[in-house]
Amino acid sequence: MSLRGEGVAVAAGEATLRLFGNSVNLSGTILVLAPHPDDAEIATFGVYANRNATIVTVTTGNAGQRSYQSVFEDVPDLYHFKGRLRLIDSITVPWLGGIAPTRTFNMGYFDARLADMHDNPGKTVPEMYSANADIGAYLKYNIGSLLPKRSRASTWAHLVEDLETVLKKVKPAVILAPHPQLDSHRDHQFTTIALAEALTRWKKAVTLLLYTNHADQNRYPYGPAGTVASLPPPMPRDVLLDRVYSHPVSPEAQRLKLFALESMHDLRVSPSRLYQLVIGDDRVREPERQDPGDGVSYLRRGPRSNEIFFVYSQDSVKPLVDAFLAEWRRREDR
Repeated sequence: MSLRGEGVAVAAGEATLRLFGNSVNLSGTILVLAPHPDDAEIATFGVYANRNATIVTVTTGNAGQRSYQSVFEDVPDLYHFKGRLRLIDSITVPWLGGIAPTRTFNMGYFDARLADMHDNPGKTVPEMYSANADIGAYLKYNIGSLLPKRSRASTWAHLVEDLETVLKKVKPAVILAPHPQLDSHRDHQFTTIALAEALTRWKKAVTLLLYTNHADQNRYPYGPAGTVASLPPPMPRDVLLDRVYSHPVSPEAQRLKLFALESMHDLRVSPSRLYQLVIGDDRVREPERQDPGDGVSYLRRGPRSNEIFFVYSQDSVKPLVDAFLAEWRRREDR
């Protein structure tokens, strides 16, 4: 084995090579749990494509950059539109992988609010950019019927309850979700914390495949598109795991995944700036979303010859969740 480092030094000395049986039974029902629209495609497209999968997205993605501000003057209107647009992406783009909109669902919770909901479990937490606290404002845009399309307060208790309902309806054998210790995004971390609470109520055996979409300031995975994705860089703590699974993604599936990612509005430069220029609007504004460049673009990071997961059972994931929450509480107390 020869090693060549780019952006990293390989020190001489002894090293331990660990091998894992690289197989997971994907013939049963699969549940993909994504914190935001596009997370399922970034991390799991190769796994879910053309399988017996249900894709559930927790939030509408209605936060972050003020995309489309060239065509919206009112900030709450802008972010409601962004949430609606990304929700529709989350339920329709999986069709490129053979998962019809009737087998997808967006739970309607609010982007960038899951940690606050967890830390204040008895409190209703509104959207970041408006006073709205009713997830029903977004649930109505779903096509599927996995959850009722009703008025519902944005609370941690409701989120866990809704996830329990999803588990009972889908009855998954395999669940794909973010790794709370290796993925640095708070919504990603607390999506899996909420899932863990729902799993303790459901009390069924399940295989968990935990993925990482945000690591090393969004530079991971390293190298050009199409190459092998390595393990994510570790956080400054021990990470417990049963084993690692590397799912092969064929060139044809990589091509489909590329177009699925390109179809996600939040992963490409906003078209509304071009619209503003075409209609001759003389307002001077910078583009709402700068091109992230090759370094962190998901069009480089996403289409790979494999997708990496850390494998757990319902029992073995509990120490991981406990370790994450202990570290979270220490951080909050400082």
